[in-house]
Amino acid sequence: MTHSTIKRAYRYAFAVGIAAALVATLVGSATAQVLAEGKAQEPEVVTQEQLEALPKLTNWDKVQLTVAYPDACYNLELEGTIAFQVLLSADGKVGKIEFDPAIHPAFKASLEAALTQVVGTPARYKGAAIDCWMPLSYTFDLKAEKKRRKKQE
Repeated sequence: MTHSTIKRAYRYAFAVGIAAALVATLVGSATAQVLAEGKAQEPEVVTQEQLEALPKLTNWDKVQLTVAYPDACYNLELEGTIAFQVLLSADGKVGKIEFDPAIHPAFKASLEAALTQVVGTPARYKGAAIDCWMPLSYTFDLKAEKKRRKKQE
């Protein structure tokens, strides 16, 4: 597989991932899982329309500035927008992160490291804070990274 073929494959994977996240957001399929008052049973799936308050990441703008561009991806000249989901827990911290399996492992690791710093306001349902999945995306821009690295030299 040639270098340009790999780049095209990653760009396609990013485009498909971001499209899926946008569709999920537009149709309001952000879901939350609610456990019934301490009872061990299947979690209730709640649609976005049923929530009293939507979840919000309070420091995502600042955290995005800390995401490192992986050297492995930089050297391969890989770039693109990565769509992923985070589970914002009832305590306002990121619990789980789900990525498309086609994402380069170095991009995934870089985002996972930054996402440990994210805090937010959880979704509310029936007066209680609940866990809720949120679609997000992050763009690794090769041109901007080249400029940044050139400045550091």
